[in-house]
Amino acid sequence: MTISACSSGSNRPSEADGKKIANETRRSVAETYWQLYSSIDDAAFTTGADGSFARCEKNDQKLVRYTVRTILDSRDSKGSKETEEQLTSAVAARFSRVGWHLSQGLHRSATKGGIKAELLPPEFSGDTATVAFEVQSKCVDVGSITDRLVDSYGPKTDVYESSKKDAAPIPTTFPKPGV
Repeated sequence: MTISACSSGSNRPSEADGKKIANETRRSVAETYWQLYSSIDDAAFTTGADGSFARCEKNDQKLVRYTVRTILDSRDSKGSKETEEQLTSAVAARFSRVGWHLSQGLHRSATKGGIKAELLPPEFSGDTATVAFEVQSKCVDVGSITDRLVDSYGPKTDVYESSKKDAAPIPTTFPKPGV
């Protein structure tokens, strides 16, 4: 998919173009998320995820990226303690089956068509192994809607319900009326 960041007479997209770019970005990330999420099958316990737009880092503050993130838990039920490394390897093997070959290590990633998929060490530790699973867009210019878009996702997120993985719904109420 090619996302244009140009509009007539300006370096930044118009409001209409910004909305279109944001929707296309969200759609491509959501489609990738569902493809990978569905491939996990019995390699991990899965839960719902949250998706949101946020500003890009440092020099790219006028740009945004869309990210869907969830936590995967070990299915270890045999009394033998599965490690984060084993869990990450099992999930990465499932991703490989659908064409996403992640790098090696505890923090694994791969990028295709401007979409990045990552398995990250957990931010906390518990009784079972966990790994964060994240799918994220490249930074995009949505022009004049940047502030409204980021502000609308401040208090809420798009919800990706695990029970709906077979339907793989893409959020469409975006991001709220008036934006």
